[in-house]
Amino acid sequence: MSVSVDPDKSNYIGLINESVHTSDDLDIGDVYAINKFFLVVKRGYLRMHYYYIPIEKVDGWDGHVLWLALSEEEVIKYERDIFPNPLRYYVKGFEYEEMPPPVPNLKQIASKSKPFTEMNPYNKDNKDIDIFKCDLCDEVLIKEDEYKKHIVERHL
Repeated sequence: MSVSVDPDKSNYIGLINESVHTSDDLDIGDVYAINKFFLVVKRGYLRMHYYYIPIEKVDGWDGHVLWLALSEEEVIKYERDIFPNPLRYYVKGFEYEEMPPPVPNLKQIASKSKPFTEMNPYNKDNKDIDIFKCDLCDEVLIKEDEYKKHIVERHL
């Protein structure tokens, strides 16, 4: 019989697959494994990198992103090309016959993630408007019919 683990976000196990950012806001991958000492972040698909981050270097979860108290430059020294041992870590996708190794409590922090309106340079007044940006030439059009006409005239 396998033990199911509650996937809520109140502990690190619930953060499996969630995005991990450095203190300088670089997305370094997703939570892949955890034990009481390390958080393992996986980056890449063809050439995988694993970052074994000490739990003490985790700033906390802001509801959207797990933040590290490390810069991109500092994270590099924690990189290893070793798959986390499922006997020592709770690893994404593994079935456990008994409870996985204990994990620490999760620190909740204030949101560091910017709302979409702040990230959208075309929406300076935070008004809900439709923007159509051509992915081929980066031209921005305000109306859908202008956007369609632009694609037909410039890119077909």
